[in-house]
Amino acid sequence: MSDEVFVIRNQLGQFWTRAGEWVDGREPQRLLKIKHRDEAVNQLVELSAKDIDLRGEVVACDLDDRKEPEVEASSHL
Repeated sequence: MSDEVFVIRNQLGQFWTRAGEWVDGREPQRLLKIKHRDEAVNQLVELSAKDIDLRGEVVACDLDDRKEPEVEASSHL
């Protein structure tokens, strides 16, 4: 496994989870971690098709020692 994964972040700085919800990123083990950038972009396109107000981006993240993405938590809950 590489030392980098991709996550999806919205305009509020929240992250998309495997459970299909937006969270602030304080629990990185819940985030949807995608190995390939093109797969992350496809997921973002699907999310954008369901929510036209979504302004999301694909973010590359390094992994910590526990293989969780290192992200900065959002102030929006």
